[in-house]
Amino acid sequence: MKKLKVGIIPILVIIILLGGCQVNQNGEFSDENTNEIHDSVREYLLQEYEDGSQIELKKPYRGEMGSIFVDGTINDEQKFSATLNEDYSVSSIAFMSD
Repeated sequence: MKKLKVGIIPILVIIILLGGCQVNQNGEFSDENTNEIHDSVREYLLQEYEDGSQIELKKPYRGEMGSIFVDGTINDEQKFSATLNEDYSVSSIAFMSD
């Protein structure tokens, strides 16, 4: 019984430490992932939006339910919010009215 307790304690410590590492990431994306997300959204918009000569994108973020979002504007006038899948493909885009 004592041997079992000694084996469980290190396992619990490892689980707690690994869980803490995940919490500290705060849902932020690395520069590489941000670039990949931005490229995916730009590619989608250029295929779907005829006059997308100037596309500005903000930093991607995770919503409360874990979805990936990125907000931006097209030609300094049309605001939008894109929702992405976990593979960074665009799931949907919502255009916002003034």
